[in-house]
Amino acid sequence: MSKRKNSSRFLDYLNNAPSSNNLMSLAHTTDGWVFEEALVHGAGQLEPTECKFLGGKVLYFFYGRPSYRPNFLIDNTAQEAFHSVCFLFDPRSISEIHKIFPFDTGAFVSERYCDHLHPGMKLEHFEMGSDLRSAQSLVDKFFGSNSEYFLGKVRSDFETVGAPQTAKAYHSLVSSKGVSLTDSRRSSVEIQIRERVDLKTARVMAVILPEAMLDDEETKSFIEEELSAEAIGYLCIHASPREDMALIMSAARDFYVRKGLI
Repeated sequence: MSKRKNSSRFLDYLNNAPSSNNLMSLAHTTDGWVFEEALVHGAGQLEPTECKFLGGKVLYFFYGRPSYRPNFLIDNTAQEAFHSVCFLFDPRSISEIHKIFPFDTGAFVSERYCDHLHPGMKLEHFEMGSDLRSAQSLVDKFFGSNSEYFLGKVRSDFETVGAPQTAKAYHSLVSSKGVSLTDSRRSSVEIQIRERVDLKTARVMAVILPEAMLDDEETKSFIEEELSAEAIGYLCIHASPREDMALIMSAARDFYVRKGLI
């Protein structure tokens, strides 16, 4: 009997679909308080924090999509401290990736995907290694292009023949259009890092933040001069921070189009 390889069948399936598309950026979203206090006026480093779902300290990114919603339980406010700030990183400047998954692992652990996944399916069955090429292979296999992945549009010609049950379950999850407890993170590739990321060492391509924060010269200088990144403001009104993501997604899409990434 052959010895089982140290990889999931889901990853093996992806590895059979090498990608020809460009790698997308890695998106990390925080809030205005952390951005100003810890980054602009602090050490300028993104620090891993304790994860209540997986244990240990983890720094989370999403592949291509700014999908995370900080402070989503906060009610309407105009204070920028509660609203979202998103970093788009050049993927080649982020090393030491710990693990990659095809969806938000917190939602998996919270059993929000149970309508689509067999109860015998464990998180490790969906591990995608630590090479970003697996993320791009997933884009090709299930979405077809960077643009379609960004919009969450699944391929209509997805071929189930020969696909493992995990791939079929994932396709069911990302294809569903009905009302559910899940959000866009169900089809956003999650990148886990266990190390801190220094913003001045890693290459930040753009920072998307409430436009009023750009009135502060020190903040604008931090982004454009210290990070050599593009500062992109979005309209931030008296609303819940959970509404920020749509505006940030729109700004990110415009940025990607200008850079020829989608």
